Amino acid sequence: MRSAPAPHVADPSEDAELVRRALTRDDAAFRIIMERHNRRLYRIARSILRNDTEAEDVVQEAYVKAFTNLGGFRGDSSLATWLARITMNEALGRFAA
Repeated sequence: MRSAPAPHVADPSEDAELVRRALTRDDAAFRIIMERHNRRLYRIARSILRNDTEAEDVVQEAYVKAFTNLGGFRGDSSLATWLARITMNEALGRFAA
């Protein structure tokens, strides 16, 4: 039986480097960010909405908002926390609608 890979724990300097690269439109940086955070963000959205399709839509919209506003990421929190908050806000906005 295969065990799930351990979640990646990025240090703040690694987050900062990925953000810097993504701001230069580095496709690999975008891909790494999404691969590292996709599962967790989906689980967050799914736990709020209780709907697979809506959760997938929320994660997509959260990434669009995050990447559009990536220049506003100050690093006060981890990139994971920042992405999670964007996802929660998007999911709660749909839940309330």
